Amino acid sequence: MATVSVAPRSGVYRVELPRTDQDNQELPDRVEMVPENRPARVAVLISAHQGLA
Repeated sequence: MATVSVAPRSGVYRVELPRTDQDNQELPDRVEMVPENRPARVAVLISAHQGLA
């Protein structure tokens, strides 16, 4: 499950993508900052992370 948040007046979407290793152990989330003028990039990141892109 991805988490997307926007801080007030930040101008960016913060996208957190969960990760696991080969043994299915949790790793730190991958965090991407996406400029507010590129909302489609958020969808691409989530789709790619789920193997849909």
